[in-house]
Amino acid sequence: MESAKGVLKEHQDINILVRDLGKVVQWEVTLLSELSVRGQLRADLIALCVQLERHFATEEAGHYLEEIGRRDPGARDELAALQDEHPTLMELFIQAQKACDHSSHEAMDKLKEILRRGLHMLQHHEQRETALVRKVFGG
Repeated sequence: MESAKGVLKEHQDINILVRDLGKVVQWEVTLLSELSVRGQLRADLIALCVQLERHFATEEAGHYLEEIGRRDPGARDELAALQDEHPTLMELFIQAQKACDHSSHEAMDKLKEILRRGLHMLQHHEQRETALVRKVFGG
């Protein structure tokens, strides 16, 4: 199915952003406190949110999730769980964007924790989804 290939390509693109943002959680708080660094990080988080919004809309409106459920009825609960995670993921990355507005060490620690949680959840989400797509459509 062509839409499944598109979704897998989107997963690859998202994984690149996740990998790059994952480096941030290793940075020293003093580096994150710099305005230019926070500005670039905020821009990267906005880009991730835009990509996720598009990706989630494709999944939800592109009928490929429904097709997976039709082909593998046993996957319907997992599909519902994945879809239910979309708002939570978006909210975490929006919180991270807002945290970029502050420069205190406490705020930067909070930013790193939000990022760590959000990136971990997103990676797990995309892995589960990719596994379902490959199981049902091959590839």
